[in-house]
Amino acid sequence: MRPTEYRLLTYMALNRDRVLSHQELLDKVWGNDGGSLDSLKWHVSALRDKLEIDPKKPDIIVTFPRMGYRYIRS
Repeated sequence: MRPTEYRLLTYMALNRDRVLSHQELLDKVWGNDGGSLDSLKWHVSALRDKLEIDPKKPDIIVTFPRMGYRYIRS
């Protein structure tokens, strides 16, 4: 797992069951490095490939269109 994927997964897990906005994730995970929305989407996709049974139908990292993502894990 790449370092940015790890930071993203950790932040999402610590804030599970809450929709995290794109901007919040960019601020908290990338900080002053100024990540982009495209980079965020790429890293979420990479995490889904690693975590989801079917990455095309995610049930662990769920997208909320125009809002952000929610990490759901019991």
